Amino acid sequence: MSVYVIIFFLVSVFWVFFFDKIFSSSSNTKKLSIWLAFWGGVLSGPIAGTISYTIQKNFLESGGLSDYVSDFLLYFFIVGPIEEFSKFLIAIIVTLKTQMIQRYVDGMLLAVIVAIGFAAGENILYLIKFGPELTWLRLILGNLGHAAYAIFWGYAIGVVFTQAAPGSLLVIGLLLSSFLHGAYDYFLTFNLTGLIIALTFSLVMFVFLFWFIRFENKQLKKK
Repeated sequence: MSVYVIIFFLVSVFWVFFFDKIFSSSSNTKKLSIWLAFWGGVLSGPIAGTISYTIQKNFLESGGLSDYVSDFLLYFFIVGPIEEFSKFLIAIIVTLKTQMIQRYVDGMLLAVIVAIGFAAGENILYLIKFGPELTWLRLILGNLGHAAYAIFWGYAIGVVFTQAAPGSLLVIGLLLSSFLHGAYDYFLTFNLTGLIIALTFSLVMFVFLFWFIRFENKQLKKK
């Protein structure tokens, strides 16, 4: 099992270098901030998972609700918001403690790196609980899914801290990320149709993530 844990972790580290490269991060300050963000995300994953699990056990499973209603409440109002807020909180702490946010795209990079760290911690927990056979798909969907959800509040952090945009954008970005995250998890609870919808949704999010990064980098090069 230890070999699988190492492999899963190294895949997440690969994504850190990959996104750092395409976001064109270069300074030593940013490098340090990136790894602080990554490890903060790793630690926040199990914490957020424990909080979500505790709420689910103590409130939802004893409420006599149908599975569909219980899952809807779980993913849209517990898992999605808690996981996105935990990543957001790490990103805000790193932003305030370092000098990483110098361009608005740095907010997106920070969010993506925290999200990948979060996914790394979460993936290893799933690996230990369910084994590699049921967890391999998370190497792609887990890392890129979390990164894609986080980019909305990451963009908000970037423009709020570098362009004096209204702080309400942080709330909007966080709510949007939480909703999309919850929608993805909720569809996964259905049958094969739900799985196809969730995977299609993930693909769209991935394409949007990479398109948005390339678009923003092109805009910066024009300036």
